[in-house]
Amino acid sequence: MVYVALQVLLCPLSTSRKYSLEIKNYVYKTTKIPDALKPLIITSWEKGDDNKFDYSELRNGMSVNMAIRLYTAAIWILIASFSAGRATSLRTLNRNCFVQSPVDGLFDIVMKIPKSSERLELEKVHRPIPDLIYDYGLEFALMVCELEERRGFIGDENELFLFGCALSYRSISAAREDGGENSKHPLSDDYINASINMFMDWIESPLIGGKRWYPSTHQFRRLFAVVYFNFSDQVGLDELSWFMGHSNLDQTFYYAEVSPDDEWIDEAEATIARIGASLNKHINGDEAVRSIINKARQSTNISTVLETLVRRLIDEHKEKTGQQVRFCKIDGNEVFFYFIKP
Repeated sequence: MVYVALQVLLCPLSTSRKYSLEIKNYVYKTTKIPDALKPLIITSWEKGDDNKFDYSELRNGMSVNMAIRLYTAAIWILIASFSAGRATSLRTLNRNCFVQSPVDGLFDIVMKIPKSSERLELEKVHRPIPDLIYDYGLEFALMVCELEERRGFIGDENELFLFGCALSYRSISAAREDGGENSKHPLSDDYINASINMFMDWIESPLIGGKRWYPSTHQFRRLFAVVYFNFSDQVGLDELSWFMGHSNLDQTFYYAEVSPDDEWIDEAEATIARIGASLNKHINGDEAVRSIINKARQSTNISTVLETLVRRLIDEHKEKTGQQVRFCKIDGNEVFFYFIKP
């Protein structure tokens, strides 16, 4: 729907520089804004709003160019969140990366990731995606094709990028049909990161300590890992490792052994407490973890009291030693808990 609406606003091009501005102004004034885009408050074809200091001002009006830039950021965030792809894998997505399996009818995205045997060499892999992401992806790909055709650029579908330079603010601003040779290259990391920052300002994401938090692509990858691991009851490391393209489980463990403010750390502490509250359960842990469990069990055998007591003893140990809880997978689906200096 967004692609169809934006397509209406894409102005025709000529090979002349002389009437560039006149053409764009004429098209904007004579084209009716589609209903789907009216909430964006599009006020011009272009107006240099990519150089604003406070992009939340875009809520008061934006250009067609900025609308496409925010659309690009939104699609990037969606694909990054659902595919757990690295920035390089997303930048190198081909235009025809969205496919449907002829066997089960389910949807995949075809990505390039480093081979486990050779980190510098890439291989194509299929990763499952929801049908809604598949639909959004196809719409976005159609818009990119429209932008390239508008610049007179025609290329091999297997070589064109989903996030090609035809999406750049500068390219969209062009009013000349000059072949658009830059379209054969993907957008730069800097352009993508800046677009995500603009998007976060525009949606007015919550402030942390009075400051806006600007995520990187890697943090969407981490978000996927956190959500997947917790929804799989902490036994899905093998599947998660495969999905994220890790060559071994040690790489996946990194996502469970990050800074203390990560959700995994709290989940690890909660799990220790739950196991400790079950008198007949054995915990795989280092001496400090086992000592906390034994001390709590010697104090009471009431499960509800035990769980709270274990959490309190963990907090006391952290405060006393400056250590933090970590964990790793061992035999089968077992998890080993331990304390370590962060």
